[in-house]
Amino acid sequence: MRSMVFAFAVAGMCASVALAQGPAPTVPNLPAGEKPKVIVPPKPEAKPVTLPIPTKKEWTPEQIRERDERVMKKTGGLLDVAPSGPEVLLVDTRTTPGTAAGQVAEVFGRAAKMRVRATNVARSPDTALALAQKLLKDNRALMVLLVAEEKTAPALAVYPEERVAVVNADRLGEGVDAPAKEIRIIKELWRGLGMIGGAGYSTQDNCVMQPVFSLKELDETKFQVMQPINYPKMYKMFNKFGVKRARRIPYRLAVREGWANAPTNDYQKAIWEEEKAKMKEAANK
Repeated sequence: MRSMVFAFAVAGMCASVALAQGPAPTVPNLPAGEKPKVIVPPKPEAKPVTLPIPTKKEWTPEQIRERDERVMKKTGGLLDVAPSGPEVLLVDTRTTPGTAAGQVAEVFGRAAKMRVRATNVARSPDTALALAQKLLKDNRALMVLLVAEEKTAPALAVYPEERVAVVNADRLGEGVDAPAKEIRIIKELWRGLGMIGGAGYSTQDNCVMQPVFSLKELDETKFQVMQPINYPKMYKMFNKFGVKRARRIPYRLAVREGWANAPTNDYQKAIWEEEKAKMKEAANK
């Protein structure tokens, strides 16, 4: 009895929902074999999004003067500090010197911002190693890389504890013409710099500091110079031997470091007095 009452109740509820929703949609009679068409609403027309194009700000002479004055009040201007300390010496002792030492010295000096010099020296009766050691001592150099003509020596001999390396031009000239030989010498000079300076082998593909085990592999290295990623690893060695790299710093920082020259304008004079007062106050605490 209870189940019958429940069934009638459910049927009544369904009828109420059907009446509330209205009559069911009817499908029009279609000819035999014809399918009803699906009507797809048209897509809204896509409008391009336009962004404002930034325009270059034009500074007026007055704005430029105000900007420069703010910078001068804050910094006192910038000072270019020349590099100092022991230099890197690249020496070519070949009968007919090439250009490799000069090229490496120019690039390394600019990139490392330190003193690097290339020179030609007539070969003495001493061995290449003995000559390199003598040049290191006489010039008080940071390191010496020597290009020599040795019949039986390896292509590159590095003596990290002595801070010298010898590049054998004779060995590097095997099977190649003069320009290719000079490229090999350039690569080996860079490798010697990296080994003495503490850069070691590089993990960067095609870097000249990659491990190579034949002249063929040396030729296959894509880059002729050391990549910048290796430089920071050499700074520890530079600092240890007192190398001061070139830098550009504010006058204010030079005053704090204690080596700034006397002020030459009102901005520097104000900074000089301000920083000296701070130093005096700190010393009295």
